[in-house]
Amino acid sequence: MREIRLCWNASIRHAQHEIEIYRRWAPASPEARRDLAIIARTANEIYGAQSHWVEEREVRRPDSDARLRFDARVLQGDEEAGVYARQLAKGMRALRFEPTLETDYADRVRAAQRRSAVAAAWLGMAVWLVAALCALLGLSLLPGVSSLRDAGEAGWMGPGFLVIALGAGAFLLRDQHLAVRTDHAAVALLVLVAVVIGFMSSEMPDGAVWASLALAGVIAAGFFPLGLLFWQSLMLGVCIAAGATLLLLWMSPGTAGAAALQAYAVPWGALVLTGFGAYWREHAHRQDFLLSGLLDRQAYVDPLTGLYNRRGTDRLTQTARLQALRDNVTISFVLIDIDRFSEYNQHHGREAADTMLVDVTQVIASFARRPLDVAGRQGGKRFGLLLYDCSLAQAHLHAERLRERLRDATMPQEGAKDATREFTVSMGAVQVLPDETAEDFVKRAEALLMRSKAAGRDRVTIR
Repeated sequence: MREIRLCWNASIRHAQHEIEIYRRWAPASPEARRDLAIIARTANEIYGAQSHWVEEREVRRPDSDARLRFDARVLQGDEEAGVYARQLAKGMRALRFEPTLETDYADRVRAAQRRSAVAAAWLGMAVWLVAALCALLGLSLLPGVSSLRDAGEAGWMGPGFLVIALGAGAFLLRDQHLAVRTDHAAVALLVLVAVVIGFMSSEMPDGAVWASLALAGVIAAGFFPLGLLFWQSLMLGVCIAAGATLLLLWMSPGTAGAAALQAYAVPWGALVLTGFGAYWREHAHRQDFLLSGLLDRQAYVDPLTGLYNRRGTDRLTQTARLQALRDNVTISFVLIDIDRFSEYNQHHGREAADTMLVDVTQVIASFARRPLDVAGRQGGKRFGLLLYDCSLAQAHLHAERLRERLRDATMPQEGAKDATREFTVSMGAVQVLPDETAEDFVKRAEALLMRSKAAGRDRVTIR
């Protein structure tokens, strides 16, 4: 599980500003990454370059504690709540998610394992640097195996070339501004290492044994945290093991016996052993990914309506306000309350009332068409609608259309059994001021909403 937060220099002061809440660690969902990137970019324009930045960390849970493992009962009928819950209920024996979720997971793996891929490249540089020195000194890397010096110039040129290549790969991966994908760089470097090993072993008198062991090490390295998914590492390992088999057949045609079979078996054995461990490691990691996404949804999304709850609305509202500051546009907020909802609930029961809330949700959500519009449930029978790049006059028109749509959507049909299904809503609409908090403009909208109630309900009041 990964967490994310916003950081800034110690000299920065945000007086009475909602940005302070983003200093706390929160689940690193795609929405959180997008929101914090916008906030950091806007804050850097206001307070100075590199004054704010986004920080992530990996939080590991103790898998040895059986109480913390996933139990399907925690979903409590929430399989339809989101893609994370559906995937948890479906399972993942094949280590594959739904297409959209799989893309998100792959991006998360590449980003999270970029640093470990750099460390692996440095480790590979150290190994091949030692190999180059041993070749120059005539020392054997493994007991009973010839020295790389026996391969002639290839014995020291090959390791030297790999040191340079791995160093370049580490540099490219370390620079976050370069558009180099972690998995692409890892595959390219591993294939390059395998090819150089094959070239060097072909120049050695007993290169079959050396090639078998060295390529087995490359196969095992393919399952390191290099930004590769399990199936990518497995396919790469199969290709390298098949290439090793062809290389050994070419180097020792017609050779049989225990030694030859051992040389053929070593790469495939390394593939099976490392692949087995990698499968279960990724299975646990994918499960953590789904649980993190599900918990993030439960923290920010209302389970009945599917709209953002108060916490989720406040989070997205802050992002929209900062973007509005950059774009120099206005934002309006509409607070919506269902009239006489308690009477309907008492007369028809909770199930019918929940159905009404879902119907209302569908209509309200249809008015949040643009990416930075936010529709949320403020609690109970109350909803909020944040309209980006919308003046107060435009918000008034939207609110009136919404009021009519809600009344039309719930108007009883001729011959319907439920003749009391019709209901109305009261609204209060305000323009969000640049220096006020979410609590401030919600209170202003609530005061206008109360005026709509006092004036007879079924109306919109603005100021």
